[in-house]
Amino acid sequence: MMDQTHLDDLCRQLGKSVINQVRSVYVEESIKKIALLHNAWEEKNYTEIRSISHSIKSSSLNMGLSTFSDLCNQLEEASSARDGAVVEHIMKGFEDCHKASIAALEKYFLGR
Repeated sequence: MMDQTHLDDLCRQLGKSVINQVRSVYVEESIKKIALLHNAWEEKNYTEIRSISHSIKSSSLNMGLSTFSDLCNQLEEASSARDGAVVEHIMKGFEDCHKASIAALEKYFLGR
């Protein structure tokens, strides 16, 4: 779910407190973007879904959240193809995967 080696490297390079601040911003921003993503899905705005999922994918990968980033990539590809069935399937588990990813990040920072 999480690439701990990536986070370890970031903490060594930039400092744990800096990365923890980045984590806080990531959590806030990703929650906002997921709300926007749900709105875009309700409107069947595939262009917006693709754009938002791409943004979340990149920031998630930067935080070492490889599983969630992969899911974002799948959503980006499905929205590019305008495949509503696949988008709907991904959206059903999207928030749960995000919550599990956030929990893994919190555990990483609280456990250090």
